[in-house]
Parts: sequence; structure tokens; C-alpha cells
Amino acid sequence: WRIKELDNRSIVSFSDAHSAVKMAREATVFDMPELSFTNIKNAIKKIGGSKIAYTIEFYPEEGKYHYTGHRNCHITYSPDETKEKGVICPVCKRPLTVGVMHRVNQLADSNLKSQISNLKSDENGVTWVHDPRNIHPPYVKLVPLVEILSESLSVMPGSLKVLSKFDEMVSFFGSELNILLSASTLDIEKKFGEKIASAISKVR
Repeated sequence: WRIKELDNRSIVSFSDAHSAVKMAREATVFDMPELSFTNIKNAIKKIGGSKIAYTIEFYPEEGKYHYTGHRNCHITYSPDETKEKGVICPVCKRPLTVGVMHRVNQLADSNLKSQISNLKSDENGVTWVHDPRNIHPPYVKLVPLVEILSESLSVMPGSLKVLSKFDEMVSFFGSELNILLSASTLDIEKKFGEKIASAISKVR
């Protein structure tokens, strides 16, 4: 949103397909009269009656390359720190991996920085980020349900306990995205307990 040259482009999001449980960790949601290749193409090209309704994002701060650094050397620099300290690792003296956020700041129109975050919560308590200029559709940042369950149940995300609870919840509510975005937290609490309902509410 801060890169002016992208104002006339559609911004879409898709998750890597490394594992089935992480599908739709990032996604593009379309609003169209019927599902078809033509309607998807028209939504992306911003023509006809189809459009991109919103995108779903993972928290970028969780990405391996969000900030500049060296994981093995335990060095992490924000864009401001990178400007101040440079891109040579103080531990191993090799070039640091330059982070995505640093590159975005290099490309961004600095005048847009302060006016880009317009947060609004919906009736389900989900926080959406809106473009105050109405150029791009809104987005929402989510945490995968397995990670929420892992924290709530105090076990690893890939454990049988988490995966079993995940399957149970998805079977009851219809989909992971329905649980994260629109299922009533009261219904979640009644069926799966206060701790899980509270965790989902906090992420929202």
C-alpha cells in the first residue's frame, strides 16, 4: 500500500503449499456472481461485476526475512537499525540477509507511512486494516488455528492432541476460516471451552 506505483494494481495473497494444515494461512477472497476463471480474472483486473473482497495475511513479523539479520548469529535489525548499523554482521563479519521491511521502506512513498493504517473491528471482534484512500480492499491478519490450539493446550502444534482438536472444531464449525473470522466466541466456548474461545478472541 505504501508503494505508489502499485496503486493501479490488485494486491493478492496466497499461502505456500508446504503442508495441508497451512493452506489458506494467506488467501485472497473474491466477491463474484459465480466461480469461474473469467470472473477471477476480471476481479484481479478490476473490471466487470467481480472484485477482490479482502485478503487474509499472516503476521509479517513472523516471517524469517521480515527484518535484516543472521539467525545463526542471533542478529536482528529493524529498518532504522539497518540504516544506522549497516548490513555487515557484527558477529561473523559477513553480509546480513536484508529484510523485506527494509526493502519496502526503500521503495515506499514516505508520505504514505502515517496514513496507511486504518483499523476497524467488525461485529465478531475481528480487526480489519482498511486503506483510507479506498484504493485497495481491506485485509485481516490471522494466526493459524493449530498455533492457537497449541498455545491453549500447552502442546506442540503438530501433536495428536492439537490435530484431533483441530479436526473436531472444523467438523463442528465448517472451516478453519469460519472459526477464526465469524463463529460466535460464545458458541466456541460452549463447545470447546473458555481457554480456546479466549485465545481466538485475542487473535481477532
